This record gives sequence, structure tokens and C-alpha cells, in this order.
Amino acid sequence: MTTDRNCGTAPRGTVSRKDFISLTGKGVAGLTLLGGLPSVAQAQAGAAVPGTPLVGHVVPHTHWDRAWYYPFEQFRLRLVKLMRKLLDILESDPSYKFHLDSQTVVIEDFLALCPDQRGRIEKFVRNGQLAIGPFYVQPDQFLVSGESLIRNLKIGLRQSAELGGAEMVGYQADNFGHPAQLPQILQGFHIGSFMTNMSRGIGREGIRKGRVQRWIAPDGASSVCAYFMVGYANFYYWGFDNLNPADYPTPAPDMDNWSLELARKQLEAAVAEYRKDAELDTAQLWLGNGVDHQEAQPHVPRLIRELNRGQGRVRLVHSSCRELIEAVLAEGRTLPELRGPLVEDSLFGVMTSRVYLQQSYARIAARTELLAEPLLALADLYCKGRRAFREPQHFGYTFNPGQNWPEYPVYPQAELEHLWKLLLQNAPHDDICGCSVDSVHRDMENRFERSSEIVDSLWNDALLLLARRLQENEPDSTLPGLIAFNPHPFACADTLRVKLALEGFTDPSELAILDSRGRELPLEVLASSHAEYPLFDGNEFNEKMMFKGLEAEAAFRPELTPCSLSRFSVVRRKAVSAQAAPQATAQEQDGAVTVENSFYRLTFKPDGSFDLYDKELDLNLSGLGHLEDVEDAGDEYTFTRFDPPAPAVTAEGSAGRVRILEHNSLFTSVEVSLDLVLPASLTADRKARSKESVTSPLRLVYE
Repeated sequence: MTTDRNCGTAPRGTVSRKDFISLTGKGVAGLTLLGGLPSVAQAQAGAAVPGTPLVGHVVPHTHWDRAWYYPFEQFRLRLVKLMRKLLDILESDPSYKFHLDSQTVVIEDFLALCPDQRGRIEKFVRNGQLAIGPFYVQPDQFLVSGESLIRNLKIGLRQSAELGGAEMVGYQADNFGHPAQLPQILQGFHIGSFMTNMSRGIGREGIRKGRVQRWIAPDGASSVCAYFMVGYANFYYWGFDNLNPADYPTPAPDMDNWSLELARKQLEAAVAEYRKDAELDTAQLWLGNGVDHQEAQPHVPRLIRELNRGQGRVRLVHSSCRELIEAVLAEGRTLPELRGPLVEDSLFGVMTSRVYLQQSYARIAARTELLAEPLLALADLYCKGRRAFREPQHFGYTFNPGQNWPEYPVYPQAELEHLWKLLLQNAPHDDICGCSVDSVHRDMENRFERSSEIVDSLWNDALLLLARRLQENEPDSTLPGLIAFNPHPFACADTLRVKLALEGFTDPSELAILDSRGRELPLEVLASSHAEYPLFDGNEFNEKMMFKGLEAEAAFRPELTPCSLSRFSVVRRKAVSAQAAPQATAQEQDGAVTVENSFYRLTFKPDGSFDLYDKELDLNLSGLGHLEDVEDAGDEYTFTRFDPPAPAVTAEGSAGRVRILEHNSLFTSVEVSLDLVLPASLTADRKARSKESVTSPLRLVYE
């Protein structure tokens, strides 16, 4: 019933090996582990038969946080050392295999400093010793856009292919939860398996259904074989004293003073941990020989040989994520079904940590996905071979006239990938989650600033080219034309603001804006001033060609059709019409502002709260929008209040100021300004809020 070797269809509730495995390089039976080690194929033979030993898949790996408690560049120096040692180990021991955390940005960072090592990496990827990809980074999947998850795979798979091929397993060791749509995204790239830490989504109750489950996406058709590890680091520093989880071992991973007895105890502890939460539903056990930033341990193959000779309870194999999943599926069992997001025990306190970073990501990703890429696709179709001149009012205008001619002779694929990489480098769970040292997040702000510069240049130039293309058949006019783009798959009526240069105008009330059918649109001139300056004649700004007229800021409300460009004409009215009356009333009274139309009455108060009356429902809601501040005695990952909680500090009754900013026929905006006095910090014992206070000025604008 399978459709190809990467993914396929199988009867509901059953698992076919071809459904979930994407082979890269040789199949399992073709892998021969040297030095007396058993192959995975040999170890798994008869694994599903009662009484046969468990199979321990020892996977040397590192979990590489690109930036966290140290900034990126300091961690990259450690990465260079790790990679050089690793490549030497792979060179000296052809049986050694290593998993590079499923993210290719690690290799990109290394090769930026050591480009001469690329050939060695390619060799070890191609011969199966070094497992890379399929992701570019390990993102937090709830704090970035869905498209970001797709681009993360697209870039990671392309980079992996250039280096020799990806390990097609959705391994995500330490991500803080996983969305329900992930199986569908993985299947879209022919990835049929998923591995994560038990404590990063499923929790102890969920694991009782099984260590291996069939995770089904909301579409009902996409699913992956999900394997839940007992910690990605349950075999870290193997052979050293890591039995106290509060203490990291002190020896370097490549030292020779390891202990076979400690290694045996660690194996026993790992098996006991697997049995603690549920009966073993698979004979295949993940034994993760690595932890955050851990270097490779060259003695792993020798430990496997020694322990296989000294005990028969668990048959150890030097393995990989792919081989582990293959061995699980070869058991041929029916898997329990799992649906929905994996959010149990996840560190969701980070969703409100350094929110400004998350807002920046959302804003730039939206401009990339909804403006830059659609407009560039349209420009690629309709504007090849064309140029458009940037006027002084346009984004990106420069005082060197010859540089004001945007064009896209080829689709800017490289520029867009660079943009996506900058964004995705801010997506890892220790970056976008706001839980790293300050310097890490300052680096993020710089990447956001650079990505914002790129995306705004791309979409503004694309829109300018399309505007010129649409106006080619329009009659000449000294008045500007307007183009609006609606990226949404639905029509919308929205208030748009524009700045206009109106040649020959002396009175702003003469201005009108018409849609493509000649209908005059609701319009408000918000500000205007007389202006006079030289125009560009194609070579220079010519004092003999002067602009004389009005510069105006206006707002109008058009109907925008779905997924399309709409053209509007700026015209001079033949007769000046009366100013349109506002559809709502707004008045200041007794220190508050009341805004009212046919449906609602809103009263804004000086403390930032407001009352809402719904006329159709005859429903009155009072005291909405109250501002409050509570203590947080947690850490960078966790929001924690006192026990019992301290009283909240609120703005209720604050003597702020509320005023009408703008009021016209299209919209009304109201501003509230107030000061909120807050405790300056926690006390030294973190059990109370300090008596010292700070004043936090707040400004709220409602429109």
C-alpha cells in the first residue's frame, strides 16, 4: 500500500516500514560496524520475540545551543574545537558515528571559520558516519510562524543535500513543545518519523500509552512514527561519574580515565528509567551519549564491546536516529494513536519573556510572507525588463539619482534565502524564548534590524514596479496614482493612510480618490502644507521644473479584493463638497472620553480602563482593560508567583489623562497617559517585593 520509499499510506492504526523511513545512503543491512561491534540489523533480529534481550541504541551526539548562557561567538569558538576533534575521531575510527543535532546551521557556523574542512564533512556524511539535518535550526515552534517551520526544513534539506544527504528523521530534542500540525509538515518533506524528549510535550501520563506512538495531524491523513526518549542526554559522559544529575562530570569527554563499572551502572539506570513510567512497548532503547555542547567521546565503541561481553540483558549497538526508528518499525506492532499538540511539561512561561523579540519576529515574518514574496512573484511575472524611478517620497530613495531605478532582472532567490536565514537564526528555543543572557538578545535585535531593512526594500521596490506597470496604459497626469495590495484570501475594507504630492492644489478639500470603477471613496485629509521644490528631469533636479502645490497626508477606506492589486486615481474635484460628517460622536467630559456610534458606546477612563455598552444586545460591560502588575519569582523559563500570591499592583483609580487624538468620518483615536508606580525588584531572598519603587510611564492608544 505504500506509494514510494519515503512515505506512503497504510491501514489506519498500523505501521508499514516504508510509511515512515526515508533511507539516506545504504540500508541497515548494508552497514557493517567494524571492530567487533554488532550491526543494528544483527542486534534487532528477533527483537520482538519475548525473552530476547533489549537493544540499546548508543547514539553519540551533541545538543548545540547556538547561543544561550554565552553569546554566539563564544559558543562558536567551542564549536570549532568540538568539530575538529570530531572529524579526527571519525577519520581514525571508521566505525564511529555521530549525530549533529539535526540542524545544519551548526555546520554553516563552523565552515564560516574553517572552510578547508568542508571536504572532510562531505566524506563522513556520505559514508554514514556523520548524521546531519534535516532542519536548519532547532526553533521554538509556537513563537514563530508556520511558514518559518517550512522554510527551516527547506533550507536544512538543501544544505544537507549539498553536503551528502540528510538523516530523514524529525529529531527535536529540546524544543519547548510541538504543534499538532508538525506531522503534516514533516510528511510534506517525506519525513515519516519524529523523535523528542518525553519532558518536551507528552509528559508522564501521555507516555503510558507507549514509548512509540502514531502521531496523527489534524488533516487526518498525515502521520509520523513518534518515539519519546527518556531524555536526550540519558547516556551523557558515559563511563564518567554522571549519576548525580545535579553535577556535571569534571573530566573532558576524550580523557581515558573512564570506568567500565560506572558505564554499567549508567546502563542499569537508563533501563530502569525506561521502565519507570510504563511497560516497555519496544525493545529498542535510545541511549543518548551527549548533552548540551558535549564533545564526542572516542572510547564509546570500546565501552560497547566491553559491556556486550560482560552482560546479556541489553545488547548495545553503536547506532543512529534512523537506525533506531527502522528497528522499531521492524518489530511490526500496531501503534497507539496520538492526536493534538504536544504541550505537557513544556516551558510555556517563555511565551511572555522579552515579548518585544517575539513581536519583532511576527512583524518581519508577516511582511516577508504576505508582502515581499507575493509581490516579488507578481513582479517576476509582469515586470521583467522594466524599471521604475523612485521619487523622493518613495522608500529607498537616494540623493544619487542614478541609483533610483529598481528592477528585478532575475527573481531574488538568494536575497530571500538570506532574509529567511537571518530570521531563522533568531528562532532557536534559547533565542526567541528570551531565556538567554542579554548579549544574545542584543544580537537578535541586530538581526531583526537587518532583516527588516531587507524585507522593506524588497517589497517596496516590487510594489513600485507593479504600480508603474499598471499605469502604463493610463492617461498622463501630474497627479499620483495609488496601488494597494491585499495579500489575504478574503476581501477587506480597511482605512489606508497615504502621503501625496498634489501639484497645482491650493485647497486640500479639492482632493478626491476614485476606485477603478470611478466611484469616489470615503476620504479624510489629516494634514497638508504648501510645498515648492525642483523636479528630477531624468538626469538631475532641475530648477526650471518646479513642483508647486500641496503635500498632504490623507486616509481613505477602499474595498480591497482578495489576493490582488487594486488601483486608485487621485483627482481634483470639479466642485468642492462639504466635509463628510463623522459616523460616530466623541466628546470629553469629566476627565473621560466617550465614543459612540449606532452599535456601541465606549467610555475611556484616566486609569486606562474602559466601559463598553452593546446597544443591540443591551449589554453593559464595565471596568474592561484594567492594567495590573504581579510578582514573578521564577527564572528565565518559568513564571512563578509567591505562595500565597502578593496583592496585584493595579492602575485602578490612577490620575492619568485621556484625550481625543483624532476624530473624523473614518476613525476615532483616543490616547490615555498615566504613571504606574511599581516595586523596583524582589527582595534578596526572592520572597517579597521590595519597598523601593519605580515609576513606569504608560501610553495607550485606542483606535
